[in-house]
Amino acid sequence: MATFVLVHNGFAGAWVWRQVEHLLRDAGHEVHTPTLTGLGARAHLAHPGIDLGTHVADVLGTFACEEISGAILVGSSSSGTVIAGVAERLPRAIRQLVFLDTPVPTDGQSWFDIIGPEVAAPLLDAARLHGDGWRVPRNDVPPPRWVPHPLGAVTERLRLTDPDAARLPRTMIHCTDRPPDWFLGLGGVIDRAAEAARGSGIEVLCLKADHLPQLSCPGDLAGMLNAIAGSSDEDQLKKAPAENRGPAF
Repeated sequence: MATFVLVHNGFAGAWVWRQVEHLLRDAGHEVHTPTLTGLGARAHLAHPGIDLGTHVADVLGTFACEEISGAILVGSSSSGTVIAGVAERLPRAIRQLVFLDTPVPTDGQSWFDIIGPEVAAPLLDAARLHGDGWRVPRNDVPPPRWVPHPLGAVTERLRLTDPDAARLPRTMIHCTDRPPDWFLGLGGVIDRAAEAARGSGIEVLCLKADHLPQLSCPGDLAGMLNAIAGSSDEDQLKKAPAENRGPAF
């Protein structure tokens, strides 16, 4: 059986993984779901100094305290940059990286660089006008589960230079049940990234789901992660009902 570390998407918290976590544990896997600083159950710790390095340190702390090794590290949406940063610091503890409906980042990129100016500009404006200049607000989903996202975590750029990290296997799960113009065009950004990943030799798996399959079709996502782990226990994964879907990121 495998060890999974599942890193949640923006605006949310570890709670988004609840059903996937249960399904993977039922299949015999070890599962860890850290909550990033300033989000989810740790929203009370939000402050202007939070950046990508903070969120990378959150996950590194989970690896250290739980004595994790040989992990399949999964990042959803904006946490693709988080798991890339973790791999840069701790490549020998990681077995594989899985980018859940998010482009595979390269050296020098931030999440906002990856999504491009057409998607990022309205979010930057929202942070300036309604987020005190340091957090990206959302008014379409309620707290306490969904909260503003620290701006520094999506604007700080990655530094990826470790050759051991570069050699780690990478898989992109491409969610296909959304139009290219979804969320200011982010759907198209991810679609094009999937094609680029295929062209560069990165494994791309298609999942008929929206951007957050951990909420909308947790059984299908758990089955795919189970298959990635190389397990033959997929029959143990029970279908789970969908939760309310949240925002992008």
